Amino acid sequence: MIIVIDRKAEKKTKLEIPVNTIVYEHPIANYWTDGSGIWYTVTKNTPCTFEMMCDNISFLKKIFKGKRVCLVADATHDDHYDPETRAFLGYELKNVCKALAIMAGPSTRRSMSNLFSLSFILNQLPIPMKMFTDEEEAKEWLAGYL
Repeated sequence: MIIVIDRKAEKKTKLEIPVNTIVYEHPIANYWTDGSGIWYTVTKNTPCTFEMMCDNISFLKKIFKGKRVCLVADATHDDHYDPETRAFLGYELKNVCKALAIMAGPSTRRSMSNLFSLSFILNQLPIPMKMFTDEEEAKEWLAGYL
């Protein structure tokens, strides 16, 4: 489904969806691109089951048209993954991402143990991954992988 989201209606996260941007909505996250080749995602504050993550990966392959992309991921709500789902995500991300920039800020501290667990899995991938607190720095780093 493609929707345009009014930024005022969204819960505050580290990344803000620009006004009048085409947003690809999935039950666990929203995705958009800025036209430079970099994609963005903000996860939703909802538990994510293994089945939902499988569906999400299929969704990404469709919206990315089978290509691997550079992705900036807002980690604000990434504390809802069970170990099986995190492992699957770690395995499948290499099929949809060239490089991954994770935005982490003060709101992420409540879930740092899960975030570190996710980071450990992602660090085992053959894709570059780095954590950021500044979106512009994340975009600059990802530009090297476009």
